[in-house]
Amino acid sequence: MQLPTTALAILFTDIVGSTSLWERDPERMASVMMRHDRLLETTVVTAGGRVVKGLGDGLLATFPTSGDATRAAIEAQRLLWPDPP
Repeated sequence: MQLPTTALAILFTDIVGSTSLWERDPERMASVMMRHDRLLETTVVTAGGRVVKGLGDGLLATFPTSGDATRAAIEAQRLLWPDPP
């Protein structure tokens, strides 16, 4: 078996409680998810990453370094939840 010769950082995202949100208001959730997906994809690419796969209410992305993945995660959180409690 040939092992990889380079490191790769992986970022998984997920929206907690999305199933109940879809059940309550599917039209609004569809709109929110489109915005969510655009923001995440832009954030990943800007941080030097690549979206590998959409996962319904999240995504799988890869980055050349863990620092790039961390920057993307922080920026996505800031954009999606600007005023946490």
